[in-house]
Amino acid sequence: MGSKSELGGTKTAFRQAALQERMALSAGRYTRLSAQLCAHLAADPLWSWVQTVLAFCPVQGEPSLAALYPRIGVPTWGFPRCQGRDLTWHCTSPAGPWQRGPCDIPEPLAAAPQLHPAQIDLMLVPCLACDDQGYRLGYGGGYYDRLLSQPEWQQVPTLGILWAAGRVAQLPRDPWDQPLWGCCTEAGLAWFRSPPAHASD
Repeated sequence: MGSKSELGGTKTAFRQAALQERMALSAGRYTRLSAQLCAHLAADPLWSWVQTVLAFCPVQGEPSLAALYPRIGVPTWGFPRCQGRDLTWHCTSPAGPWQRGPCDIPEPLAAAPQLHPAQIDLMLVPCLACDDQGYRLGYGGGYYDRLLSQPEWQQVPTLGILWAAGRVAQLPRDPWDQPLWGCCTEAGLAWFRSPPAHASD
């Protein structure tokens, strides 16, 4: 049984509800809401200076970032590879090339150059849900929590990407859960802590 929030419900219950909500989206609505999310995301001032951004390939109804990539001039994108119980990040174009990883999720090729925390200006993190303190709900594998618990990754700004239906006041929480800096949905972008700024600002 998952941990309970003060508002009632377990992580399992929240996860099931969020997945059902996602899978109920029609193809047209999915495309439209993804475009709205990307428009809010692209309007943030941070794109004037970020150089290296980590993203993800959407699966199981996660929002698509396809409409974001042509709107901003980020020189370097990174995407995750699953290495056992951990994620490593590799430089590749949003267009690939890709290979199939665990759970049939597209991954960069093994030969793609690896990226390290000191190089990263922003990480876009897929979420099933996110609460008002920045705590996210994923699929339960703990990949992002393990990554973000490492000291070298804790200074990397993180922005959750999810549907507005997944925004809640408070999620169930475990001691190992790591809060995000902010989140973006088709309804808008919100920062839970001071947004990242260019080092020269």
